[in-house]
Amino acid sequence: EGGSAAVAAAEVARAKEFKELKELNVQLIERLGLERSAHTKSQERVKAISNENETLTSRVGMLSDQLIELSDLNDALHDELSAASASQAELADMNDALRGELGAAKYSQCASLKGLDW
Repeated sequence: EGGSAAVAAAEVARAKEFKELKELNVQLIERLGLERSAHTKSQERVKAISNENETLTSRVGMLSDQLIELSDLNDALHDELSAASASQAELADMNDALRGELGAAKYSQCASLKGLDW
């Protein structure tokens, strides 16, 4: 009887251990499922962020190109404005000179007219 009680106790211990292992296996499978789900979500987020990064990089490139074009256009307009300002100053100087010559001519005409007897 002592041998059969020991065998029975061993079987009960094995059954208890098997039950615990089975419960641990269920917990492990549940945890693995959660980890897989979290990993999949992380991969999706990384892919979304990568796509957004590519989009933003492309937009920055286009904006940089536009900025260069606008800078070149601004330089050209500045050069045109400088040339127009120089021309305007030159015209103003010529206008002043012509007024001076016209004034001198009128004065000369008036002086010669005063010398005439009507």
